Amino acid sequence: NQTIVLKGQIVNEEQFEALELFGLIKPANKIQDLVAASAIVLTLVGFIVLYFYRRQVTFMGDLKSLTVIAIGFLLFLYGARFLIPNRAIIPYFYPISAYALILVTLFNLEIGIIFSLSLSILASYGLSNSMDLTLFYMISSLIGALSIGKGRRITSFFAAAIVISLAGSAVLISYKLTDPFSDLIGLITLISVTF
Repeated sequence: NQTIVLKGQIVNEEQFEALELFGLIKPANKIQDLVAASAIVLTLVGFIVLYFYRRQVTFMGDLKSLTVIAIGFLLFLYGARFLIPNRAIIPYFYPISAYALILVTLFNLEIGIIFSLSLSILASYGLSNSMDLTLFYMISSLIGALSIGKGRRITSFFAAAIVISLAGSAVLISYKLTDPFSDLIGLITLISVTF
């Protein structure tokens, strides 16, 4: 019943050894992690396939469109998985909602919403604050996709950015104010980063 490391504390060699001894550095069973990640990926793939099967979207046979969607999805996902883990501020700075804006502008609202939902879930999966980040990414992406309209003018992108920042700030306030470990300066910092 002893605390090894406090939140935000720099870990020294002795603490690292203790964390390693208790198996908190590397999980003992990688198979469970693999099965869990596979389950969420297969569920989201099933969701996307089922949605487009039911909707009969015309562009799904176009290889160029599918390539643009897939490359964009992978770039945003790998960028998020590389930059977000073990960071406090970068997750709220990373522009997941930009992917929704790109898809809405290039294709349509439905495509932007469906793929940004999946990206939001996968980008924050397995992180310590995954629930907060998932909702932060989902709500800001959905509101951004709905607010950009056709995205034909640069002003619509600026307006969407403001709306995305306001939505992200509202999600941050709703989750961080109820967190007993959150402080006002940290909340103001995260809201500033969101903008």
